[in-house]
Amino acid sequence: MHSLVVLILCVLLSAGDDIDEAYEQYKQKYHLHFNSSEDAFRRGIFAESYARIVEVNGRNGLSYKLGITEFAAMTDEEFSNLLVCKDSISPPVARIIDPLSEEGIRHKNRLRVLAPPKAVDWRSAGAVAPVRKQNGCGSCYAMAATEATEGILQIKTKKLVPLSVQQIVDCSSSSPFGNDGCKGGFQVNSYYYIEERGIVSESSYPYVAAAGACKTNITRDVHKQCVR
Repeated sequence: MHSLVVLILCVLLSAGDDIDEAYEQYKQKYHLHFNSSEDAFRRGIFAESYARIVEVNGRNGLSYKLGITEFAAMTDEEFSNLLVCKDSISPPVARIIDPLSEEGIRHKNRLRVLAPPKAVDWRSAGAVAPVRKQNGCGSCYAMAATEATEGILQIKTKKLVPLSVQQIVDCSSSSPFGNDGCKGGFQVNSYYYIEERGIVSESSYPYVAAAGACKTNITRDVHKQCVR
């Protein structure tokens, strides 16, 4: 840990001009405006993020590269408050079958047992949609459930149709589903919602990265529903 701190400090000292330029580009890209004291505070956080990015990207043998996102000038606490589920979120409300129960054993006995393949990559099979960006909304639960449903549909129909994350965010916070919009939720609650109410396409109900009233005029239109 000590060596990492020393390395980051060295990067900060040697890359001052680069950091200033990157910070100005960052603010311009994400349309951020701060007063002088706030700007100095945010630049300090950004500088640490920038140094971390440079340090990691300089390592050999990594299969990924880090980049600057809109969160680069946020503290860890601010990031957690924005994107991590709150304690007030209800536990999953959908019923999960206990695999050791009589019902679970009956369900298992109905499944076909096949020899597993050596490898499966659903990306190459076209069953995985491009990565979505949740922005400032804690909608990861909705994205996870939506993308899993998209994959199942593609495997069944051979068509990958982007489904509405926004519908889950807006419509599954009401009883009995138990999610909480942009404050977080559970995938299993989202599956329960989809099973009960259906889900429409992304193009019918686009993502806006904010929680709003459920657009029932869209969600109840049977012609727009992809899953019911």
